[in-house]
Amino acid sequence: MSIGHGSPLDGLTIGQRLARINWMVLVLLSALAGIGLVALYSVAGGAFAPWAERHAMRYLLAVALVLAMALTPLHWWLRLAAPAYVSLVADGDSRHL
Repeated sequence: MSIGHGSPLDGLTIGQRLARINWMVLVLLSALAGIGLVALYSVAGGAFAPWAERHAMRYLLAVALVLAMALTPLHWWLRLAAPAYVSLVADGDSRHL
């Protein structure tokens, strides 16, 4: 028995997976990030560099990461779950848990 097969998203193309993403949530989060960007720009006295630039870059990186995770087939995540868990538990360092 293989892990994760039979999921409704397994046979979809990338375009079909993109169509299933809840874009309204992404739009609302982008608006919230935009408000934060404007606030940081204002606090910095009209300069983008100190804080607003880092905020924008982190948000764009997070959106790219979330979209990549959403487009990755579920069975890949299920295959990676057990080895990731074992590696964290075997490490024995409580900072990772």
